[in-house]
Amino acid sequence: MTEQYTRPRWRKRSKVSRALGPVSCVLTLALLLGLLPLLGAGGQNTAVKIAVPDIPGQFDALLEDQDSFLPQAREVQPIQELKVRKLNDSDLVAPKPLESSFGQADTIGEMAWFQEKAATLLQGQKLYFGPERQQLEGSKIKYYLDDSIAVVTWKELVGVTVLTFAEVKIADGSQLRRFLADGRFGAETQYKTTEMAQTVNAVLASSGDFYKFHYNGVVVYEGQVRKVYSNKADTCYINDQGDLLFTYQNQTMTEEEAQKYVDENNIRFSLVFGPILVDDGQRCEPATYDLGEVNSFSPRAALCQMDKLHYLVVTANPEEEHPGKLDIHQFAQRIAETGCRKAYTLDGGQTAAIALNGELVNYVLYGQQRPISDIIYFATSVGG
Repeated sequence: MTEQYTRPRWRKRSKVSRALGPVSCVLTLALLLGLLPLLGAGGQNTAVKIAVPDIPGQFDALLEDQDSFLPQAREVQPIQELKVRKLNDSDLVAPKPLESSFGQADTIGEMAWFQEKAATLLQGQKLYFGPERQQLEGSKIKYYLDDSIAVVTWKELVGVTVLTFAEVKIADGSQLRRFLADGRFGAETQYKTTEMAQTVNAVLASSGDFYKFHYNGVVVYEGQVRKVYSNKADTCYINDQGDLLFTYQNQTMTEEEAQKYVDENNIRFSLVFGPILVDDGQRCEPATYDLGEVNSFSPRAALCQMDKLHYLVVTANPEEEHPGKLDIHQFAQRIAETGCRKAYTLDGGQTAAIALNGELVNYVLYGQQRPISDIIYFATSVGG
């Protein structure tokens, strides 16, 4: 936006005075010349003709030109354009993160620089993380930041339960990825979240929906519908823009209809667990649901979309000094309070795990990760 300047009054008077100097001289000359016919010249009664300059016109032009004397208007520099590099879904391993970009801090106050440092990546968005968050006493802030991805993790005590947050902003939707055990659909093997995270160079990874253990909803992998189960479940789809799209448990589709939906919406993969907690900014978890024992108290996990290419991964886990657990309604309330646009429940219990740089961030149930069949993860696009 161009700033508006008020012309200084002294500058106007200066230009008027400079303009009136030559004006007065010329007017005096014209007056004298106008008297010559009356006075005569050498006794001859001869009219004298002289071209008099267009003084009013020159005066107006001089005033119009005074803008050239003003300081040049300073334009506000726009946010630097992101240099986006897309990752290929066919590549099982992502670029390796830069070790120098990982770090940790003892307090949130030490991270005041993070929002500003990530400004180009955030593109005007604001982090949920900040000084208003209530950090769990004794916990660490852990982070990663390069030109393509910003990640910050922290813990908060809510009642008698610990919420672990991982906030992520990426440059391109291809950096939100899914990995299945052994890198192929249908494999029977299972691994820990941290093991799979290390295998694919994940900056941040989360346990997924444990697709080989549950048989519900619409299963999509690599843009293809792999299975449409008759068992009902809310389904979360991730498209090529990194957006979360939902279908609800009461929406039924054939495989052909599901593939048409996938093609029309450029869906890359799906997650099938649920329920949906927030849709279009509104809390919407159901009263009952077939998966996840929603009305019992258990560790919980969710993937949330805050804004464009901006996410939260959240778990609610009991820790040794804070053994409380949440039902789905209590969890949905906490998730909705973040202001997210969309939120979807991932497999919880002992499955719920978050890993940064291949190491656990949250405390998992019983202190031991459960081997599972899949993860979702966020990758850098500028690493090695």
